[in-house]
Amino acid sequence: MKRNALSLSLLTLLLSGSLPKARADKALVVGVNEYPKLSQGSNLEGCVNDAHNVAKSLTALGFEVTTLVNEEAAKSAMLGALAKLKSSVRPNERFVFYFAGHGVVGTDGSSALLPGDASEKTESSDLTRDELYNAIMAVPARSRTVMLDSCFSGGLSRKGLGHKVKKSRFYRRAKTSNERRILETTSGDSNDHISGGTEIVYFTASLANQTSGEDDFDSVRGGVFTHFLTARLQKASKATLWNEVQKDVTGEVADYMEQTQTPKLSPSEYSARPIFEGRKNVPDPQPDPKPDPKPTPKRTVWDDFNEDHTDAAAFTLKMTPDKNSVKVKQTFGFEAKVGAQGGWLLLLEKDTDGKVYLLFPNGGSLDAARVSANTTVLLPAGSGRSYAADTPGTERVKALLFTDEANAAALVKAFPADGVEPRKLRRIIEIESARQAFYTFGLTFGVE
Repeated sequence: MKRNALSLSLLTLLLSGSLPKARADKALVVGVNEYPKLSQGSNLEGCVNDAHNVAKSLTALGFEVTTLVNEEAAKSAMLGALAKLKSSVRPNERFVFYFAGHGVVGTDGSSALLPGDASEKTESSDLTRDELYNAIMAVPARSRTVMLDSCFSGGLSRKGLGHKVKKSRFYRRAKTSNERRILETTSGDSNDHISGGTEIVYFTASLANQTSGEDDFDSVRGGVFTHFLTARLQKASKATLWNEVQKDVTGEVADYMEQTQTPKLSPSEYSARPIFEGRKNVPDPQPDPKPDPKPTPKRTVWDDFNEDHTDAAAFTLKMTPDKNSVKVKQTFGFEAKVGAQGGWLLLLEKDTDGKVYLLFPNGGSLDAARVSANTTVLLPAGSGRSYAADTPGTERVKALLFTDEANAAALVKAFPADGVEPRKLRRIIEIESARQAFYTFGLTFGVE
């Protein structure tokens, strides 16, 4: 009798649909190629392909994906889809928002995405940073991730793009003239222009002063960032960390784009977390089987050049004077601000000749690289000295503050005096000892 009663109870639950639903992570994926209300020539070609490829990758990782493309991706439809997810996503599920399309700088100086109904005449259809942030924060997920293959400024414009790229994803309205003011203060590696807080992890195609390009890959048009992102996600598992994905994608994109496009993950506190996870260590109710242990690969200079360990309270770098571009032979320097923990300051430079050099310490003197806590360091060191570029192009500078002398010494010792091509940085074993905390800050600027 008890067994029959149990079976009847289970049947009743099945018929009523009241059994608990299995957890299913959710994603909203948007791709816009066609902008009928913008000026002629504004259409893109690879964003819809990108959206479908990202949807496929996220589906393989266990996400239920809603996809909006072209005219489906009006501002009201995007906000409506996010509002619907607000009701359907549960607190133990993960949420991802992806957008491929144009980015823009508004007349008020803020960054925005351009939905499919964006207009040349008005900014009312732009999806602003705050609107996006508020809509995503309303989704009650255990983690929230935003991935953007668009750009928000034209700092390097078409003169600074890699020669392979056929289209930029930055849109400039004819009447907008505020982007120059923004660019003059966004030469560093920050996502502050789009992020509204630390509750969301942002992985963006480029820095604030860079454009995001698209190109043909095996005769199919797509965003450079998304092409390498989806390739990396195909090899990912639930245990894959953000810093692994960020390092690989950033390295591939920067190399392909000749260092003019640098994807950015922020806030940096997410870098050691599994992909698509939140700030807190929440156990996954459906964990992957424990993989066989693999030997830890040795670190290379490529890792340091492409990983993000940005913490503005610990370490920052700015160009002096703070500009987005300089002219050939124009002098400039750098100002490094060191926070509460001192260490050893190293400066790597991708020159306009295509090679990466150890710019500081000059001559490989580790003693010269020693910096104290709560200090400001001017580079180059020494009164009356300055840097200058001798040929047009794009320069990328990566500053590293090591808190361990052995880590800094290993990099200085390993670096070739005559520089090295970026991809060959993989061959230079940077460290043999245990990795201690270190901080990074990057700058990209054009030379005209």
